[in-house]
Amino acid sequence: MSRKDRTWERPRQTRHAWLVRSGLHEPPVQALVIAWRRRGGTWLACVIWVSDADQVIQEWVDVDRLGPVPALERQMPGNPHYFPGW
Repeated sequence: MSRKDRTWERPRQTRHAWLVRSGLHEPPVQALVIAWRRRGGTWLACVIWVSDADQVIQEWVDVDRLGPVPALERQMPGNPHYFPGW
């Protein structure tokens, strides 16, 4: 383990996230982040998501392909902080 990996705290929480798929015109999908690892100067997330063909896919993705899922109260229309999605 490198010194850099020892000094950076590893995220330990499993979270829901939006995953940007590799296609240019494909909308993001809901994903579950189940693990994190550091490679060089960037973080990778192990995610599980369901494809349009109902296949469960597990893959390691760059953290730049992930986005937050707002809390439920922020997803309600009428809330001044409503965010309809990416």
